[in-house]
Amino acid sequence: FIVSDWNGCHGTVECARGGLDMTQPEAGWYSDTNLQPLIANGTVPTSLINKLAINVLTPWYMLGQDQSYPGLTMDWNGAPALPYVRKNHHIIARQIAGESIVMLKNNGILPLTFPRGSSRVGVYGSSSGYPSGGLNSQSAQKYEDGSLGMGWGSGTAWYPYYITPAAALQSVFGLTVNFTNNWNIAAARTAAAQADVAIVVVSANAGEGYLVSDGNLGDRNNLSVWHNGNDLIQAVASVNPNTIVVLNVPGAVNMPWLDSVAAVLLTGYAGQETGWGLTDVLTGAVNPSGKLVYTIAKQESDYAAKILYCLPAVNHNCNDPGPYPTLNYDDGVNIDYRYFDKAGA
Repeated sequence: FIVSDWNGCHGTVECARGGLDMTQPEAGWYSDTNLQPLIANGTVPTSLINKLAINVLTPWYMLGQDQSYPGLTMDWNGAPALPYVRKNHHIIARQIAGESIVMLKNNGILPLTFPRGSSRVGVYGSSSGYPSGGLNSQSAQKYEDGSLGMGWGSGTAWYPYYITPAAALQSVFGLTVNFTNNWNIAAARTAAAQADVAIVVVSANAGEGYLVSDGNLGDRNNLSVWHNGNDLIQAVASVNPNTIVVLNVPGAVNMPWLDSVAAVLLTGYAGQETGWGLTDVLTGAVNPSGKLVYTIAKQESDYAAKILYCLPAVNHNCNDPGPYPTLNYDDGVNIDYRYFDKAGA
């Protein structure tokens, strides 16, 4: 049977006559209030309603769900009393987390091959640890700080556990410094000077547009990393030439500090094994095999169009009345990297 996308139905008569059997996420246009008057006046015939209902119920009977069908043996959050179904999936999760990392820069500092305790390793940034409210503490995983394994929204799930970059790095190297205050730049410089290698983890979050995180409704408001991340990176790099930046981000970001750091790794949102995946790449145990699916400009003005970050119709935090330009999609094949090639950017 045919099911709508979430809020994809925009009219009772149109959807019913068009053959839509079920609306989601709830009755909506097919509610009693909407349907009964239309059935009563003949706009939507009873025969059509019967057909839609039969389409929905047919799989139920075809699969024998009306006759001793087995009940569920697990619940939505995998309660301990129910069967453990994850098996050894954590191994695959760790492999994916490491191999999917994109190496954007390496001046030769990677991999880090020194044994534990032989060099002073520091990790910097609030995005290297757990969110301030704790794991699984936010609705639909809408975190404003901490290491990010997924974006937010209705398709998210609870973590059974989460390995942060700081936890994994501590286990492998034994951290000399674990600095998590992104806003105390003077202290960041002092802390960075205490390490032979400085690993700075910064992030930006994004998700489904029904929730707001740190003033961002779904999509990000700009291409900056969050929580003063750029200033933190520049402070650390100014006193430590062996600075490695880890980008825990959903897409392209501005990197004004790129020439000042030794290496840049983009993890994206790597899931519950984020920390181990990152550490496997840093130590050379795993080759970072990820590839960008978009071009990151050296400077924001190099992009083909100015991004409209502020649209009142979709962003309730926006107070820009416009006017907004008309966009003519006349790029042809010259999009993304082809545009950069054509523009010489």
